[in-house]
Amino acid sequence: MRPHHPSSGTIREPCNRRLALRALAGVALAGGLGASRCARVPAGPEAVSVPLSELPPGTRRVLQYAGEPVELRRSERGAVARVLVCTHYGCTVAWRDEADAYICPCHAGRFDGDGVPVMGPPQRPLRTVPVRIDGDRVRVGG
Repeated sequence: MRPHHPSSGTIREPCNRRLALRALAGVALAGGLGASRCARVPAGPEAVSVPLSELPPGTRRVLQYAGEPVELRRSERGAVARVLVCTHYGCTVAWRDEADAYICPCHAGRFDGDGVPVMGPPQRPLRTVPVRIDGDRVRVGG
């Protein structure tokens, strides 16, 4: 005998183990198919490379990566790439030798040589981008 649902006037099938397992298998299968589609990570922006000979230790070079200005700086220890977008308001910062800092023209924010805020409204450091020296080239991102 099928139970009668009093509020709707419909007859409901009793929930048994087999029905519950079928429902769970269907959800797991659908979730698995959806996950496989979602698991594909879109490729990030292509790496930008610079000949090592054009970036001797102690130099800085500004380039575009992923639509943002990035400063590539090389030292005796390696290279670092830093996004030159202020973390406060999004203005473009620039390195100033006389101040020994990155200066933001919008609200006088200052970041030290490592991109850490030292003055003004910015609270977060400048973002970095992965960099590697690959043979005779310096590769930013990718």
